[in-house]
Amino acid sequence: MLPATSRLTFGPVTAADRAFYYALERHPQVMRYVAENRTDDTIEAMFSEACQPWQRDRDGWMSLLMRLRSTGEPVGIYGLQHCLAHRRGELGFLLMPHFWGQGLASEATAAMIAYAFDELALHKLTAVVTAVHTGSLRVLEKQGFEREGLLREQAWLDGA
Repeated sequence: MLPATSRLTFGPVTAADRAFYYALERHPQVMRYVAENRTDDTIEAMFSEACQPWQRDRDGWMSLLMRLRSTGEPVGIYGLQHCLAHRRGELGFLLMPHFWGQGLASEATAAMIAYAFDELALHKLTAVVTAVHTGSLRVLEKQGFEREGLLREQAWLDGA
């Protein structure tokens, strides 16, 4: 059973979600701390991968589309990558900016943490966040994540 919250539903990314996925991946505020100038080919490859059925018994990413339960409006994408041999996972999330500051990322993260530990029996979860992305850092810290390290020069963003 996929995670759900009082305000959000989670479901597989499908071909019908292409326009939303592209809008999210091209939104400058969303991508500010993630990546720069992804080409259409790159976004299409990522979208195609996100649409593939997730296989619980194989390592890899599960991409879920988050929607408002009340209206069905898409909110963002939540990802969970797991490694079965080591029982660990990595979380990642992108929300459209008009949903920021409403507690939806925290709510979604709590649901994904519960899913990872209760349904998938993972032992450890991580998340990689750029140091200046204070909003995402706060979301994760509210859910009990601790900063364990700093990856210097890990990504090239905004010319630095």
